[in-house]
Amino acid sequence: MKSAFLPMVAILMIGAGCAQASGAPRSDVKTPRSGNTENLRWTVSTGASRVAFRPNRLTIKPRTLQPTTDYSLATANWKPTEQAAWRVAFDVRYGRLGTVGTGVGLYSAGTLIGWAGADSWYNVLGVFFGKEFFIDASRKTLPRADRHWHRIEFRGENGQVSVWRDGVKLGERSLSTAPDSLKVGEIHALFGEAPPVQIQSELEVRVVTVPAQP
Repeated sequence: MKSAFLPMVAILMIGAGCAQASGAPRSDVKTPRSGNTENLRWTVSTGASRVAFRPNRLTIKPRTLQPTTDYSLATANWKPTEQAAWRVAFDVRYGRLGTVGTGVGLYSAGTLIGWAGADSWYNVLGVFFGKEFFIDASRKTLPRADRHWHRIEFRGENGQVSVWRDGVKLGERSLSTAPDSLKVGEIHALFGEAPPVQIQSELEVRVVTVPAQP
């Protein structure tokens, strides 16, 4: 996967080496369900990943450390704002890093605006626009992945969207639409691509703010 790298942006992603394993759905996985965080209602697809909800956070992690292609995906939707300026902010904290990245994607009408994530292959924490991805230089230019909370923000105003990490602006680009959803899950799934046989990274997400609803 080739894409331009967003300067000074951090994320981690897809692992390379992978063991052989079945990607068939697990029999102990529950049917699709839903859950709430403080300000959002989430729906969860069936998968081998464990998804848990607390009032102020969502956690996603593999049920076992066996490679799979069967990942859960949590989605939260809202009505797009008509205001000229908007802001979406969330905190991320990683646990055990697997061989494939877990991330948070921000969307508008099904199109990926940007995402943040991490995995053990690059071992860095990053934020990107669209389907931009890690390059080998990411290991030297991006912050190391750790188990602390980090604030990610996307801010829209005057036809532009900017991305921020821990209060530092990382870049901006043109965007004529407003966001309407967040997804949390394996990175290929966020991209709308077939996932590889890998071990998913553990991730906690606290959604701080989304555009106010009418």
